[in-house]
Amino acid sequence: METASAATAIEDILDVQQLHESLTAVGPDPLESLALLRETYLEDAENLIAQLEAAILRGLAEPTASPDFNPIRFASHTLKSSSALMGATRLSQLCGQIELQARQQNFDGLSELVAQASSAQQQIAAVLLNYDPSRVGKNAV
Repeated sequence: METASAATAIEDILDVQQLHESLTAVGPDPLESLALLRETYLEDAENLIAQLEAAILRGLAEPTASPDFNPIRFASHTLKSSSALMGATRLSQLCGQIELQARQQNFDGLSELVAQASSAQQQIAAVLLNYDPSRVGKNAV
């Protein structure tokens, strides 16, 4: 049986209602829809986090040069949107902050935000890999 604290932690990571809306939009079978979306999302999310980390490292490696904010803005915007659709609210919010800072060409604190986004991505991956949409309302994870 799942504890209340575990359920709270899952709800902090995954907006189940949003995920189910996305699954319904994809097709009538939630398990099949989840398998399709999960594989694509997790692969893309991992690649986008890697792009963000690489862009941050390039910016840190050349402190006297002006960092190229375009890759940061693109990757964070893409991950923000796809995460929102998948119900990964915290990751989407972090990516929104990263995107805003990139638009403002503000490098301060970006490294920490990207580290938080990476951690949130790992958390959502763990939840989605164990998620069962047929158990909604019955401790789906």
